[in-house]
Amino acid sequence: MVRRASDRHSAGVTILEGVRVIDGALARTATLEALYVEEGAPGSVEQLAGRVGATPVRIVQRGVLGRVGDVVTSPGVLAVAALPTVGPAAFAETSLSVVAVGVRDPGNAGSLLRGAEAAGAAGVVFCGDPVDVRNPKVARASAGACFGVAVGEGDDPVDTLEMLGSHGVRRLGTVATGGRPPESHDLTVPVAFVVGGEAEGLPSGLEAVLDDRVTIPMAGAAESLNVATAAAVCCFEAARQRRVAGAGR
Repeated sequence: MVRRASDRHSAGVTILEGVRVIDGALARTATLEALYVEEGAPGSVEQLAGRVGATPVRIVQRGVLGRVGDVVTSPGVLAVAALPTVGPAAFAETSLSVVAVGVRDPGNAGSLLRGAEAAGAAGVVFCGDPVDVRNPKVARASAGACFGVAVGEGDDPVDTLEMLGSHGVRRLGTVATGGRPPESHDLTVPVAFVVGGEAEGLPSGLEAVLDDRVTIPMAGAAESLNVATAAAVCCFEAARQRRVAGAGR
């Protein structure tokens, strides 16, 4: 049941557990390849099984999904869903995106996708030895958003950023100190916010392929924000500026 990362990668799929995350995937027209339901599952699970069209529905004995799934206590329903990814070039003509460099935590990766979708961004490119984007935790943390925006996979972040820059995309690195507030940048132009890994932040070798840096002003004793939160703040500021610019036309 494609439990191993290599099997998920080869098959181009991820695993969804629970009615909520499967509902989120279906709302975004995800393609389910199979749905597994435990005997005696609650009514909400039975209703879900009636909404998946031609997707094969397989009834399994109680306890089976707990042994093969990812969550501690199985919700009694599990789906295998296709999760296509794209290369960085797919973001060359987009007006708002996120480049995640060295982000390895699946919860943060899923939250990055969720925030990007909510702000109207095209998606997130993961590069620089990143998370396995088909890890079930990514789909769960994204609440289905991994099926609503583009999920990009790249290798060298410098190559990715050089390519975006060659297409006129303004590359803004998010840093804890030393940058300008998001609202001081013109975010109505094509922009890619570049965020770094959970512990290290942005690698030092990226300065030459960044157009500017962004620092979110903070009150209190907090030194920095979670990477997904910081990206969401920046993306929503871009969305705000674009709404204002549109209203002024």
